[in-house]
Amino acid sequence: MDDAERFISPPRDPGRLRHVTLHEAGFAAEYENARLHVEAVSPGIARMRLAAGDFVPARSWDVLEAELPRPDAHVEAVEGGAVLALGGMRIELAGADGGLTVGGADGRRWLEQAGPPRWGRARLEALGLPHAEGDRLPEGRDGELLLQAWRLDSDDRLWGFGQRSGGLDRRGRLLSHWTSDTFGVGHHRGTDHLYQAHPLFMAAQPGRAFGAYLHVSHFSRFDAGNDDPDLLGIETLGGELDLFLFAGPTPADVVEQLTRLTGRPLLPPHWALGFHQSRWGYREGEEVLGLIDTFRRRNLPLDVVHLDIDYMRGYRSFTWDPERFPDPKGFVDEVHRRGARVVTIIDPGIKDEPGAGYAVADELLTRGYALRNPDGSPFRGFVWPDRALFPDFTRAEVRAWWGEQHRESLVETGVDGIWNDMNEPTAFDRPFASGAARNRPFPLGLQHGEASERARHVEVRNLYGTLEGEATYRALERLRPGVRPWVLTRSASPGSQRTSVSWMGDNNSWWEHLAMSVPQLLSMGLSGSPHVGVDIGGFFENAPAELFARWIELGAFYPFMRDHSALGTRAQEPWAFGPEVEEVARAALELRYRLLPYLITLAHQAAERGAPLMRPLGYVFPDEAATFDVDDAFLLGPWLLVAPATAPRQPGRAGVRPAGRRGEVG
Repeated sequence: MDDAERFISPPRDPGRLRHVTLHEAGFAAEYENARLHVEAVSPGIARMRLAAGDFVPARSWDVLEAELPRPDAHVEAVEGGAVLALGGMRIELAGADGGLTVGGADGRRWLEQAGPPRWGRARLEALGLPHAEGDRLPEGRDGELLLQAWRLDSDDRLWGFGQRSGGLDRRGRLLSHWTSDTFGVGHHRGTDHLYQAHPLFMAAQPGRAFGAYLHVSHFSRFDAGNDDPDLLGIETLGGELDLFLFAGPTPADVVEQLTRLTGRPLLPPHWALGFHQSRWGYREGEEVLGLIDTFRRRNLPLDVVHLDIDYMRGYRSFTWDPERFPDPKGFVDEVHRRGARVVTIIDPGIKDEPGAGYAVADELLTRGYALRNPDGSPFRGFVWPDRALFPDFTRAEVRAWWGEQHRESLVETGVDGIWNDMNEPTAFDRPFASGAARNRPFPLGLQHGEASERARHVEVRNLYGTLEGEATYRALERLRPGVRPWVLTRSASPGSQRTSVSWMGDNNSWWEHLAMSVPQLLSMGLSGSPHVGVDIGGFFENAPAELFARWIELGAFYPFMRDHSALGTRAQEPWAFGPEVEEVARAALELRYRLLPYLITLAHQAAERGAPLMRPLGYVFPDEAATFDVDDAFLLGPWLLVAPATAPRQPGRAGVRPAGRRGEVG
């Protein structure tokens, strides 16, 4: 795509380099039309910022950790520029055009600027950003697109990028970051926009790895060698390039550096590492209790049952249906007596019925806590309860208020965990009750934030699920002191790992999705989110018996293990496929529970250094070339190699057997 397609008018570039100023931990450069700031942030972490004017001020909702170890950095002037060296990484600015290179202490280049950056007013249609007909980008920085291309080593595998379809190495793809729901169809290998947005990656090859995090919440896109196999293109709205660089030198080091910056993953309660059973369609308390009894009678391990939207009164969040669940606390107590836990779903779309006795909706309006149209009026969209309002989670007072809503209906009832869904956020174009609802993009100019910190939807959409998760986690922490909170989210972004576990959304009962779950979850772990899973058996469509058997075998090694399926599909509990599959499921579940001490140990390692539970072979054996292109097998922690069968009628498979730590085959 050329610049005429991307920009409304010819783009600008920085112009010639005027002067460079050295600082204690970095350097600053002034160009004719731009300014650059490069600084050491923490050991192995540097920050590079480029903008045409002032840098964007820090936001109160930023994910960056406030307290970081101080770096040991060295800064020196070179002819026509400067060099910053830290932790084995060297960032150099040189030449009349102020070109940048990033490399190692050995002089080997990792990234090299391929021409000057450009920016200008973006053409919305060229971005591939979902939007309603007639919508437009806001004026000012929110509509400014910045592009920068970097030369890569041809041997680099590009890992990470968060929640993705396809294989582990993303080279050759366009990868957008804009949280989106694939309502009604699920995702597939070619889907770009998914529920989560993680604009970060790791470039890895035998003997070396480094990483980068684009610290921008606006829409962004990486061209990971799609136009040119040796170039990495970065484009972002917001008019500023804000790039954190991680020196590695191993994949494990990159993940540690990333999570040191954006926050260490939560430590889940032990019960959350067990087996979870869910279905959209468990409609009554007695049905759920009978479900638990069936697990117990059949000697199938079970720790958690999930309640989807049917437990609510007319899909109103923070309510219980009085006929299906006439005694919520008594129901939860019965679940606990049967040795299981309860997780309840919560959606941010609040039924808009002022004055009808639904206090959540009344307060959302009277306190002015809802998302607002550009004219200041409350924004309304359709979700499960039909016309709905949406909280503005960028405001600290709204997050505190939202957390408090969990007290009476859920926490005091004894619910053990919260499941945040539809929080991309998602809205429909007409009432769900009409039977013909489709996704409706939120207007890009919706107002978020306090008057002193106003933001538009195009800037903060990608943070919506993360901020809801933070509000929920902090509330559970406050309302149940001494008890580890557990929050499950569908939408997330960097930093969400501090407060939420995530699953990969609406998959399908396809062999392709069984196979894709391995690189998808590996990518999440490499992106700083180790506690992840996919719906075992597939959410949409009907799972064949063989597929379910293979999936629950693999699911025994997922960090988050849940069987979940959609309304209208056939039953998908472990016994629903006959005695042979039930026996396979029992063996898989028993193995899961034998592994629990190991999983708990891995969860502590994740909380301490960010280490993923599911690890690519190249993560554990970073010097072995044979491991770097394997994305259909993985290691659970450092010791357990998992090579699943992911095709029908597959009697066995070959696996990569990397050399052990003392050189033996292992």
